[in-house]
Amino acid sequence: MSRALDPDVDPRALETQPECRSPRIWSKSRVLSFLDRCAVLRGMSRAESALLVGLLTFAWLGLRSSLAQSPKEKSKEQDAILIKPEKVQGCYELGTLEWRPDLKLGKDAVFITPPPRIQILVEGGTSGFEKNEYLVRPAPGLQPSIHSSTYWVPKGPNSIELIFTTGFSGLSIYFKLEGDTLQGTAQTFWDFDRKQQTAHVVAHKIDCLPKK
Repeated sequence: MSRALDPDVDPRALETQPECRSPRIWSKSRVLSFLDRCAVLRGMSRAESALLVGLLTFAWLGLRSSLAQSPKEKSKEQDAILIKPEKVQGCYELGTLEWRPDLKLGKDAVFITPPPRIQILVEGGTSGFEKNEYLVRPAPGLQPSIHSSTYWVPKGPNSIELIFTTGFSGLSIYFKLEGDTLQGTAQTFWDFDRKQQTAHVVAHKIDCLPKK
């Protein structure tokens, strides 16, 4: 004999439970939990069911809030796993990059040519693309390249990326630090459709004093 519902029971509480409407779809492992839930809902008044839903919602929101991290906390965690600027600061010999494929760029080659020796700094830039990024400059005694912005970005616990850009074209170099040597790959970028070139780069750390 079916049990009659109390007049104070909110029928919507049962209507929203598909397991209460269609017991034939229950699996053996779920019957007990569904029966318990349906029994609880049937025994509740409308006010009680509303209170239960509110409490459960409040508990869920509280859990999400406790698990969530603020942007500052996430930023601190990310900074903790990035390479420290002091670990890579100093001067390095880049030499001449051998680009592949060789596109015979002629005068445009200047846009993908960094200084042969560079200095990686721990100071940050203040304007343009360099703003809030660590600076890269020609080693003392060398002329700068054509690029208006030259900077580097930590990419991992042992890797960095150098960017040389005019604001439109230039090159980037992804390096991994191995002892006192940076090894990685350079690639070109343009503000128009031109085939990308790459070059293997090994940059040895050198003295920053200008060569005589």
